[in-house]
Amino acid sequence: MQLPDQARLFCVLIIIALAGCAMSSVPAQSPLETFTAHSDERVPALMDRYAIPGASIALSREGEIVWIGAYGYADLNAPRPVTPETRFRVQSLTKSVTAWGVLHLVEQGVISLDDPVTQHVTTWEFPETAYDWDDVTIRRLLSHSAGLPSGGHAEVSPIDDMPPLHQALAGDAENPAANPIDVPATGDGIVILTNSERSLQFIADVVGMWTAWRDLPLIALSRAARWMRAPLGVLGALALALAGWLVWGLVTGKLTFAPFAPPARLRRILLGGFGLLILGLWWGMGYETVRYFLPVFSGWLGIALSAVAGMLTLTSLFPPVE
Repeated sequence: MQLPDQARLFCVLIIIALAGCAMSSVPAQSPLETFTAHSDERVPALMDRYAIPGASIALSREGEIVWIGAYGYADLNAPRPVTPETRFRVQSLTKSVTAWGVLHLVEQGVISLDDPVTQHVTTWEFPETAYDWDDVTIRRLLSHSAGLPSGGHAEVSPIDDMPPLHQALAGDAENPAANPIDVPATGDGIVILTNSERSLQFIADVVGMWTAWRDLPLIALSRAARWMRAPLGVLGALALALAGWLVWGLVTGKLTFAPFAPPARLRRILLGGFGLLILGLWWGMGYETVRYFLPVFSGWLGIALSAVAGMLTLTSLFPPVE
């Protein structure tokens, strides 16, 4: 379908406008008070955007905590606000602590990163698997590339005791068993890294604020979070361009409502069918899959895809006037 010049210009302007929408940042290397004041303004806005009830942020310099910010509520029903003393689930913070401990053992020569895990775990009987346990090395475990499933104890209350380690490894604690389900070195690490899309985006934006303040380059997480928004802008611009093209054609009399008229009928049938296919695939299969990993982003992506698919289907009903 050839878009007229007006629609193409409209699409370009929308994309430029979206690309120019940047998140406000704090001046680089400004005083700590400037950053904390900016955080007090920016963090609550981010929490509202990603529907995060409460958060606590701490800054340290040379091993000393220099600032703690507490925002939102620890309990929405009470309501009980978050304070610097509020306890949170440690979640993925354990990864950094564990990695530090393991690398400390490597430095001491006690273990090697390329040792198979079977060499050091001797009190648990490894189950049979289609893959060689010798390929599950310490290095691959630390880099989430050992082929193991994502684990966790989401059903365990913070006030309850954690299940024994052997029970968790065997998969008897409402969690997947520690058993390679993929070829080692191809495990999916993003599931373990991000427990919810809300925290992913929030952490990425807050870290982006901090790196801008410290005049450091963006970390990979922040860069990925920004690129995740790009498809929404492109799809939104495409939907607006299609709507603009349709309105322009109706206003100028170059398009008319005639679904079964001969002009470009096959092309319009394919176009409308493609739009319906997008809707069916997304809401039938894609939405649930993406929502598992990215619950908030999937909603916005669904809206954008539906807008594009709807406009494709709608425009197929209006052939050009001969």
